[in-house]
Amino acid sequence: MKNGSPIKIRHQSDAVYALSSFYLYNIRKNLVQYGSDIHRLIIDLGDIFRAKTLNHLTEPEAARISITDPQSLSEESHEKIARILDLAEMHSVMQTFVGIGGIRPKHASNVQPKEYILNRIYSPVLQYSPRCRWRTSFSTKDLERLIDPVTREEIKAELIQKVSPAPKKTQKSRSGKKSQKTLTFSEV
Repeated sequence: MKNGSPIKIRHQSDAVYALSSFYLYNIRKNLVQYGSDIHRLIIDLGDIFRAKTLNHLTEPEAARISITDPQSLSEESHEKIARILDLAEMHSVMQTFVGIGGIRPKHASNVQPKEYILNRIYSPVLQYSPRCRWRTSFSTKDLERLIDPVTREEIKAELIQKVSPAPKKTQKSRSGKKSQKTLTFSEV
């Protein structure tokens, strides 16, 4: 470095992934009370964001968590998820998204969603886009089911299916072959 020789790109990439995985896997050790719950939640959210990044055609940069029913967080039945979100924010695992001041819901009766952003440090190891241009909506019940070990796999599969639309099937002609429509220059 002192002689002016640059660090190879491969070594820089390895350092980024090593640092990202170090911080992700130390969540369990650093947070005593809900560390393992926060760790599982972050991994599951990363998987959901990655599926959206790979499969959604219009919203790939969706690392913003939007809680559609924030008023439910104050209820006793959802106290655990509220505590986990508070601890995750306090320890910089998530940050509150503050750029929503001028954005209002479509209807006056709708509640302003509470939004979080996953810390960018986790994006290399979880393989999702760290940009938070589009929101990914979750209900309090969805997040609560994600931290429950019994319902975790089921709700994760449902949420991945919800955020990544299935590809459209091609129609088969009478002969059994897939039909493809070709566009002529005048149609384009």
